[in-house]
Order: sequence, then structure tokens, then C-alpha cells
Amino acid sequence: TRNINILLEEIQKQSVRYNMKLNLDKCINITTNQKTSTIKFKNGKLVPRKQQATYLGTIISQQNSNRIEIDNRIADCNAQANKLRLFWNKAKSTIRWKLIVFDAIIRSKLLYGLEAMQLTNAEIQRINAFQMKGVRRILGIPPTHIDRQWTNIRVWEKAKQDTKNRILRFSEMLEKRKMSLLGHVLRSEIGDPMREVVCEGYALNPRILP
Repeated sequence: TRNINILLEEIQKQSVRYNMKLNLDKCINITTNQKTSTIKFKNGKLVPRKQQATYLGTIISQQNSNRIEIDNRIADCNAQANKLRLFWNKAKSTIRWKLIVFDAIIRSKLLYGLEAMQLTNAEIQRINAFQMKGVRRILGIPPTHIDRQWTNIRVWEKAKQDTKNRILRFSEMLEKRKMSLLGHVLRSEIGDPMREVVCEGYALNPRILP
């Protein structure tokens, strides 16, 4: 809490320096693993505490739970996919083009910023399962419990064949984005805040908190 108060005071100082002013009505406090919080503004007023908030399109919660964010994204993407139902079912476009459109629209919405989060295997499988559900819809293939001949492996092979290997599993694309972000961090200058929270000092060793 003390470190957060110091950080908040520094933000207020920088705001004065650059002729900016904090909107106190829009400032909130999300604190994890603490029953009480004493984060205050410079005038001594407590910063309102919330359980969760949306920042830059991402849900931040005091439970620090990725599940809340994944659930919200899948729900949004499912609604977006349903809006395009007429395109999936009736458009005279090729299967290849429909799969590319699905990959471009849904992938960008679902994976945006997830490279900065450490997902569990179960959460990654949920993302892949959602992608597979959309691919099956476009290909007109029923779920496995209806037709066991069409396994996920067979469906994916057909999708890659129809798109000439133009699509990747969402988990594979997420891994590529994570490696790209790591490369950006390692190339950043000494003193860069993003590098300081990842690497230990001047070395490239990962920072391990006690």
C-alpha cells in the first residue's frame, strides 16, 4: 500500500508538471489480497475502492482472475459471430474466405492484449475450443457428440487444407505474440519500466520476487 501511495503521489506531481489534472471522480482503487486499503489522494481523501473495472478494454479485478476476462471476451466474440450468422450460412463466398474472415475478426477481438497475461492450460483450451466451434459452424460439421467421425484433429486438417495453411490455432498465435512481446522487452533500454519488472538489473535473468 505504501508503494502505491508513493506511485500515486508521483503521478500527481507529473500531472502538475505537464499541466494535467487528475479527474478525481474517475479514479478508483483496486487492491488485491487486502481486506482494507488506505490509498489516498494528496488532499487526504480515500480513493474509492472497486472490485473490478474495465481499462483499455480489459477487465481488471481484485481477485486478479483471468477467468473473468476470458469469460467476457468469449461472450463478446460469440455475440459478434452470431451477428455474422447470415454470412456464415448464406453468403456465396468460398469456405476459404469465410474461415479467413472468422480468423481475422474473432481472433483480433479475442486475443487482444492476452500476451501480457499468463493463462492456465484450461483457459488456453477454452480459447481453442471456441475457435473450433466457429470452424465447425463454417464448415457445416456437427459437434463430436453427434458425429464422432469428425474429430477435432480431422476438422482442423480440413480447415487448414481449405485455407491453404492460412490459419493458426488461437493458442499458437498467442504464443507467437508472447515471444514478440518478450523480444520487445529484452531489446528495451535499461531503466525502461517494462524491462525492470521482467528482468533482474542489467542482466537478462528473470526477476523473481521473494
